[in-house]
Amino acid sequence: MILILKKESNCMKKSLITKSSLIVGLSLGFSVLCKGAGSGIEQATCKKGSCNRAIAKQGQETVKVQQASPKKENFMEQQLMYTSGKGGISLTELLKDKKAVLVDFYAVWCGPCMASMPGLQEKARKIRPQGVEVVAIKVDEQDSPKGKEFRQEENIHWLTEGNDGIFSKQFNVTGIPTAVLLGQGGQVLFTGSPQDAKLGEALKKLGVSL
Repeated sequence: MILILKKESNCMKKSLITKSSLIVGLSLGFSVLCKGAGSGIEQATCKKGSCNRAIAKQGQETVKVQQASPKKENFMEQQLMYTSGKGGISLTELLKDKKAVLVDFYAVWCGPCMASMPGLQEKARKIRPQGVEVVAIKVDEQDSPKGKEFRQEENIHWLTEGNDGIFSKQFNVTGIPTAVLLGQGGQVLFTGSPQDAKLGEALKKLGVSL
């Protein structure tokens, strides 16, 4: 009888040990899962109207959260300063009584940008009399004698967007030179390379020929 009790006692001990191990194992496993999920995410800090850039990690993948684009009504009214330092002007003002505005994003250190300037000047001479304003927006703070030389062209509004880059962000400009054709109300009629034949097609729909 005593022997049987000992066996039962051993069985109970084994059972208790097994259950305890299972509970500990489950607890540890749950803890690891929670830790893994918590450490893999960095939340974005958001303020009214915009979100700061943040990174959310999903396993080994990294997802970039882009900064929110400014509202259309804001960027259309935003003042672009003339590179000459003589005041500024908005896209809304440039579009007044016009069919469209052709915007060219450039930088003086960009070789292809400088190489495309004669073509931009030629476009300006042709399309401005047909009701399309031409704007060249400098995306950096640098300057050069060559840049100043090109800016003698009077058929072009030579502007700069400043350090905030509001217009580059609005039109998702990831490379320069980039041309953007804006219709009334800020409607994007074309975006791409200034040499793209589709720019001519977009202008033709407005009754404008290159």
